[in-house]
Amino acid sequence: MTDMPPPALLLEHSPQCLLLVDSGDQRIVHANPATEAMLNYPPGGLQGRLITDIETGLNELFFWEEVAAGEYRPLYSVRSEYLRRDGTILPVERSVRPIHHEERVYLLIASHDISSVLMQEQLCARSAALLSTTLEATVDGLLVTALDGHIEHFNHRFAELWSLSPKLLEGNDQGIRAAIVAQLQNRSEFEHWWRHLLEHPEQEVTHIVRLRDGRVIELASRPQKMNDKPIGRVTSFHDITRIKQHEADLLDARDQAQAANQAKSEFLSHMSHELRTPLNAILGFAHLLRDDASEGNREMIGHILSAGQHLLGLINEVLDLASIEAGRLQIKPEPVDLAVIIQECLMLVRPLASARQITLTPPQLATGQYWASADPKRLKQMLINLLSNAIKYNRPEGSVGLTLVPADTSFWRITVSDTGVGLSREELAQLFQPFSRVGEHQHDIEGSGIGLAFTRKLALLMHGQIGVDSTPGRGSRFWIDLPASAPATPRASQGNSEASAAAQSAKVLYIEDDELSQRVLQSVFAKRRPQFCLLVAGTLGDGLLLLEQAQPDLLLLDLHLPDGQGLPLLQAVRATNAGRTVPIIALSGDADPAQAAAALESGFAGYLTKPLQIDIALQHIDDMLAALRVAGRGEA
Repeated sequence: MTDMPPPALLLEHSPQCLLLVDSGDQRIVHANPATEAMLNYPPGGLQGRLITDIETGLNELFFWEEVAAGEYRPLYSVRSEYLRRDGTILPVERSVRPIHHEERVYLLIASHDISSVLMQEQLCARSAALLSTTLEATVDGLLVTALDGHIEHFNHRFAELWSLSPKLLEGNDQGIRAAIVAQLQNRSEFEHWWRHLLEHPEQEVTHIVRLRDGRVIELASRPQKMNDKPIGRVTSFHDITRIKQHEADLLDARDQAQAANQAKSEFLSHMSHELRTPLNAILGFAHLLRDDASEGNREMIGHILSAGQHLLGLINEVLDLASIEAGRLQIKPEPVDLAVIIQECLMLVRPLASARQITLTPPQLATGQYWASADPKRLKQMLINLLSNAIKYNRPEGSVGLTLVPADTSFWRITVSDTGVGLSREELAQLFQPFSRVGEHQHDIEGSGIGLAFTRKLALLMHGQIGVDSTPGRGSRFWIDLPASAPATPRASQGNSEASAAAQSAKVLYIEDDELSQRVLQSVFAKRRPQFCLLVAGTLGDGLLLLEQAQPDLLLLDLHLPDGQGLPLLQAVRATNAGRTVPIIALSGDADPAQAAAALESGFAGYLTKPLQIDIALQHIDDMLAALRVAGRGEA
């Protein structure tokens, strides 16, 4: 210690890394313990060494050459590298200050390890490079602004999206913003949005702008934060022109589909009316003729009625299937007792089985134990179709069986089996296709080929399933799975014998343009309700005149007239003095339940479909007139 020059005594206990170098021979006079530890030298291990042994950089060599030439300039915070004892390089930041003592010059070097600093700088540089690459790689334009709207950064895609020239990009913010605004269809809306961003730096906001060239750009702006405080904004610009065009195409396709569906619905309604109206005359006159016919003629008229009913069934199947395809067929599921439904269906097909010498094997089912969720009317259609097919496609003196078992905990399975010729795998693949009648042996069996397709669609609408197992030469098994249901709630009886009794006399106005339909109802009234006075008009205009003149008790109104169609006919009647309160029963060839429900909801007192079932139609008219008489006595 006593050999050290006085300046060295100042270094010994300093926490800084300090070296004292003699400027004359450039040897280290003293290194304090902090420096020795930093460079991995033992105590005193650096003393006497040339400073150039540890300072290896080119700039450091030039510096010490200047010192040898007598130049002693100070250095402040200069980055350098030290060679450690183990041969590794240590980055440091050093400062050099000359010290004059007893006509000698010493250089005091203060340094500190900057390894961690350099590592952080490298990490920051890598992050910045990654961020820059990411910004440039994105398909969206990106704009970074300060809180006051000053543009701080943007990527290449932003400039490309807005067609900004290099010269403009070197200009000020106002020029760039003006170039953007000039391309917009609605400038004021964008300016309002931009002001909102500046006034609400915390908010995340989106906006869509349309450009004058037809493009559509989506803007999404969110705050740029530091320590949870906004310091600026990052706004993305996404070209959604194709998306918007696709959306427009989808909307156009939807509108076209809706228009096509509406046209299909109107076509179904029209065809239903046009097909059923002639059948109304055929079946109506056949019913009237059969009552007065001789025994021989009665059989022939029976054939007319049978053929007419068969034709009506085919029309119903075609229209019902088309209604499902058009989305117009309404299913009304309710709790149904499957035992009751099965018994009714077996009773209906028993004459067909007897005529073909087919044995029916009914299940032994107690009522009130097998409840399912289904539309009872449609379920009967489904079962009758399966039973009829099992009878028609059976072998002579064959048999048809029906079973009801649980499919699982939540479904009932109804199975109809037959002893027919069965179906091959290829025939099974076509079985549920509309208008498909598989099997060469079936060409002589009547049918449209759409019953199974319709049955399958009904099962799906009821949230059920239909399937088939078949073995050629041994027969087939068709099954329907229906969701189980809780029992139906009993309904209180609301019978009214007086209201349901036939009225003694009444005046009925019938507005119908089809002459045969007019003659059918005139003949029915003349024969079975002679106490009724039936007035007939062929157009709405003539009917309204008769309505005012005759003041009828009941109006039967066809919904397809030459001078009016559909539900607006009701409004035309109600607009007259005599038509304000008269009950109106709609008649139509459209058997769609939705159409009937709409008619009743709009104010019609009833809805009858063509061809009229004479007994049902008369009972409906009788009940309506009887109810009017009861209501009239109540008012009196």
